[in-house]
Amino acid sequence: MEHLIEHAGHVAMNTLLWEAAVVLWVIGMMDLGVSKRHDVKDFGYILLTAAIMETIAMMFVIASGNIFGATSAAAFVFLLWALAFGLLNGTNRVVTYHAVLLTSFYFTGATIYLASKGALFLTVMFGLLVPITLLLALASYTEKHSLGKIAGGFSAIDGILFFIYSLCSAIGYHLP
Repeated sequence: MEHLIEHAGHVAMNTLLWEAAVVLWVIGMMDLGVSKRHDVKDFGYILLTAAIMETIAMMFVIASGNIFGATSAAAFVFLLWALAFGLLNGTNRVVTYHAVLLTSFYFTGATIYLASKGALFLTVMFGLLVPITLLLALASYTEKHSLGKIAGGFSAIDGILFFIYSLCSAIGYHLP
């Protein structure tokens, strides 16, 4: 039974990484302005769907005892819920900006931790989340869309890295 829970946790963590890749890519494309015709609420529904799926997957990661994975998942899940509700109801946007900014502090700590463990690919993946969240928060606070475009570029790149990592993890290949 213990092996089954551990396996479910690994599968759930890989699901979280895949969903993070999709969300980062979508955020990147939206911030870069690839789609000129989009409703903010549609984007909110995408993030809400991801938040629900990642919350379910996070429960399996927690059950498997993967503390770092569960904490990282919680940071993503928190960010997704905050962004989804902010976009769907159009109110309390400043609270959403605070959530994005504060999440950048977690990603900074996680990046330092991963670097200290020699996890090069994960360090780069999490390291890019720092400027993404900082620039998105600053773009929102200052209403400077150019900062959002820069964050979008980083987000699209990070989405690709998350895709690569989750694919390698799915086939059992371990990146440095």
